[in-house]
Amino acid sequence: MEILKEIALPVLLSTISAYLATKAAFRKYKNEKRWDDKREKYAAVIESVEYIEAWYNSLHYSLGIG
Repeated sequence: MEILKEIALPVLLSTISAYLATKAAFRKYKNEKRWDDKREKYAAVIESVEYIEAWYNSLHYSLGIG
C-alpha cells in the first residue's frame, strides 16, 4: 500500500494531467490554425473584389461613361 501512495498515484496523476494539458494545447493549436485559414480566405475574397472594382472603374472610364 505504501508503494501505491509513493509511486503509482503520482505517476498516474501526472500522466492524466499531461494528457489533459496536451489535449487542450492541441485543441488551441487547431483552433488558431482554422482562424488563420479563414483569414487567408477572407483576404483573398477582399482582394478579388478590389480587383473587380478596379477593372470595372477602368472599363467605365475607358468608355467615357464616368
